[in-house]
Amino acid sequence: MDDFQARKRRIMEGISSLCSTDDDAHGERKEDRSLKGSIDEDLRDTVDAVNAHPSFVTTSCCSGRIVLYLEGDANRKKGGKLLFVSHSPIGVTEDSSGDGTESFGSLTHALKQREAFYEAPKDDSGPQTPPLPSAADGHRLIYFKLEPLILHIECHSLSAAKTLLDVAHHCGLKQSGANSFAKRKVIAVRGALRLDVPVATCEHMLVTSEYLRQLVGIANEKMEQNRAQIDRFLATFRRVVGEKELPDEDGERRPRNGGKRAEGMDQPLLTWTHIGQQGLDDASHLQLWGAAVAFADPFLCVFGGFGGPGQLARQRALLIYDARKGTWRNATAAENHAGPCARVHATFVPCPPHGLLLFGGRTSPSTPLNDLWLLDTRAATWTPMISSTPPPARYRYAMCQVGSSGKNEYVLSGGVGSDGRVLGDVWRLRVDGTEAAWEEIVTPADDECGGPGAVHSHTLAFDESTNRVMLFGGIDGYQSIRRCRQPFPLHTLPALDLATHTWAHTPTQASGDQATGSFPCGRFSHCSTVTRSGDVIVVGGCGGHSALNDVWLYKVCGSSWHHLGHLPGAANMCVRASCAWGSNKLYVVGGGAVCFTFGSHFDGPLSCYVKFKGLGQTRAEREKAERKRLEREEGK
Repeated sequence: MDDFQARKRRIMEGISSLCSTDDDAHGERKEDRSLKGSIDEDLRDTVDAVNAHPSFVTTSCCSGRIVLYLEGDANRKKGGKLLFVSHSPIGVTEDSSGDGTESFGSLTHALKQREAFYEAPKDDSGPQTPPLPSAADGHRLIYFKLEPLILHIECHSLSAAKTLLDVAHHCGLKQSGANSFAKRKVIAVRGALRLDVPVATCEHMLVTSEYLRQLVGIANEKMEQNRAQIDRFLATFRRVVGEKELPDEDGERRPRNGGKRAEGMDQPLLTWTHIGQQGLDDASHLQLWGAAVAFADPFLCVFGGFGGPGQLARQRALLIYDARKGTWRNATAAENHAGPCARVHATFVPCPPHGLLLFGGRTSPSTPLNDLWLLDTRAATWTPMISSTPPPARYRYAMCQVGSSGKNEYVLSGGVGSDGRVLGDVWRLRVDGTEAAWEEIVTPADDECGGPGAVHSHTLAFDESTNRVMLFGGIDGYQSIRRCRQPFPLHTLPALDLATHTWAHTPTQASGDQATGSFPCGRFSHCSTVTRSGDVIVVGGCGGHSALNDVWLYKVCGSSWHHLGHLPGAANMCVRASCAWGSNKLYVVGGGAVCFTFGSHFDGPLSCYVKFKGLGQTRAEREKAERKRLEREEGK
């Protein structure tokens, strides 16, 4: 047994005794080195999950707390004292509730005890004006503080420590870091939600009771946000690390459960492969987000986006990946040849038999586009389309092919127009050769559903069986991109009937066998693609507070969601990525974000086989297979 395992054994024995007795305030409790000496209820599931993994053990923890802190004589920390502590939001009543929750009355009562710590000045010459608070003359300050989540986790190896730190940063716990790597590898998972306000001295109050109530209200809100961070960390840890064998220092993996896979554990549905740069002179050509991506057998075509080699900028490069050969080629048109200008947030849609249509996007935040181009994927040449009455210029819109697979008809919705105005209009496009006819779809004024309204950063997919266009995710932009609200949920989908031009909400069903959750959360800036069978795969995006890298399948027949897995690695953000389906493979290109503190992050291109019954079949083939299955069951 190595040193780490020996320490973990002692700590786990201490936690076991801690859970089995409440009257021992010392002894084995010393293995948890927090001041409280025990595990907060909000952290118990997280601590259990971390300690269940052979590469980690928790050494101390605090789920977050609201305190009154009396500073010390010489400085704020040394000799200080906690006058009040609550590890949950404070009740607004004067009296404590029966559930153990501290009340506002308990807080004010603790403040009234401050005079016991007051040291009067030694000058007895009579009444004096109270001096400014100072620790030097006995006027120590009392602070109302909110302290965030802190969880110290010792790791068996550097690889395990890096993985854990990636998980914490991915969840938005950016102040997490390494405490030490000298003898032991300890990661401190830290929240950033804080309050630190002086409210009194030992002699007198500095704020009113009403002001103190406002502080309590703010602290309670932050405590709820802190709980959400704990839940997000636990879910991400279980997803990324929970079933993963992490390598030791020598690169060998530590076996779990005696080296056997846990009973009842489903096999992974996604097998990811990083697409190399073979054929390109620089891998940074593929470091993009907001690019147009589509698959026209056997080619994966990538155009535009933000990023690229050298100084980051909007691109006009056309990159084509031959799925048969596994090689790329740069087919960018020369500057003096016809072709679309550099842009971001445009979209490719298929234009049979061998073409792709590219619409809109933007060349700068104030310059959206509404031009339409046809790409011949065999010759890698561009043709400008002649458009009648095109829709207003826009980017971050959604567009999909509608009708039967042989028809060149499309629906476009929403997006962001000039001056940051979010759009809520819907257009239909019909293409004949190099001519394009646009027509705005106007929904009836008495449509009870009302549709999604102004929306951007969403996706569309067509359901041929019902002749409806389904809308996935996005943000209700109201009037301006700067006044956005929460992303649309995915447990119900707005759907536009192309025959009646009316919207209706389609309830969806959950897949009950998924441990990670029944429905995907609401999101925007995600990507989606339609499989050969007509089902929809939704990948990543932003959930409002954090980047997502999950992959979901929406089966149109049955309106049910199925969780397929995640992109490899916790650092894979998959925001503003693009995806395509071809040859029974899912391709994901680009994604990432820019941060003024940490710099720009780009995800590399990926492909994967998706192991899910029916994905490689057309609707007719799937129905035929279902009939054969029913016949076999009837014959038994």
